[in-house]
Amino acid sequence: MMVDFSKQYGLLKSFLSTIKGKTLLIAHYDADGITSALLFSRILEKYNQQYNKDFFITIARDSYRGDYNKKSETKTYIKSFDNIILLDYCFDCYDDLIDKTVFVFDHHKSGEQNKQFILNPALSVDSTDLPSSSAIVYDFYYYLFGPNRLLKKIAFIGAASDFMIYGSVNYLHTNTEDIDLFMSNSILLKPIIFDITQNLQCIYESHGEELKLFEHLLNTTKTNLFGFFHYLPEHQQKILATEKEEFEHTKEILDCAEIDDKNKLIIINLNPKLKELKKYVLNILELMYADYTKIICIRRNKMFSCSLRSPCINLLEIINKLKHEITNFNGGGHSFAAGCAGPLTDEHKIIEEIKKQLSK
Repeated sequence: MMVDFSKQYGLLKSFLSTIKGKTLLIAHYDADGITSALLFSRILEKYNQQYNKDFFITIARDSYRGDYNKKSETKTYIKSFDNIILLDYCFDCYDDLIDKTVFVFDHHKSGEQNKQFILNPALSVDSTDLPSSSAIVYDFYYYLFGPNRLLKKIAFIGAASDFMIYGSVNYLHTNTEDIDLFMSNSILLKPIIFDITQNLQCIYESHGEELKLFEHLLNTTKTNLFGFFHYLPEHQQKILATEKEEFEHTKEILDCAEIDDKNKLIIINLNPKLKELKKYVLNILELMYADYTKIICIRRNKMFSCSLRSPCINLLEIINKLKHEITNFNGGGHSFAAGCAGPLTDEHKIIEEIKKQLSK
């Protein structure tokens, strides 16, 4: 089901038609967030807005939401702008921005949902119909200007990186016969997309590189996808180094996996020194064990963190339940892909809860 955002699009169009002051884009640091920012930048350019003159960007990791709530300097910086656009991201409350123009493109079941400036289908559709944020931004572009073949491809990269192709197709105004995106008339994405998102994630894991990557893509994707295939020298070195590390360690990591074929569950305890391989390993497992629930745990001192994926149980529901039962436990994400962290002594609780749900 495709959610009708025409009311919000009308408000956005009115805002852009009379835009005043400086605009801040706050984008999640993953591929969906970066591509959403790239697409929205193209919209702003259509309204004669220039990057680093009229609009600026902050690449936000998950901890940025906490910084906004707890660090006065972060909130002061955001409030220094007249317009704030959140992309693949949300805040818990927008009361401090009541005198600002705010729009939120998101698809997480978190933060405020009932504001007219929030474009979030998470509470309206089933998780299998959930689109990427990049697909929603492209739908808005389509509403304003009609189809754009290049921007559709960029939005598709964001959708593929979040494993949200099924729910994104309608927002991309395409279908599975689109040979630009698919291999014939199936829903199977072209293998090159997987390589693209892996390369982007290699770069993202290096602190501070996200902004450089956004600027690189902004300057090198004006007429084609050149920027997604050609990287700055330091990016190339990062990709090659990470791919070498992945090759050396992935088999070792998979060999140590605890695989429960009866409940279709895979558990991996990942050495913190190999944490940058987490997303890569999860994506490999997604291809090798598509119908299994995957848990990757990382233990640090007295705390643990888990990255979770599942095609058959609601992970977000489990996390929200445990938030009420475990002190200092937090997490979020989607029903099929989520993350959490808490005291090491309670690590077994989330694993046992997942096992209980799988055995039903």
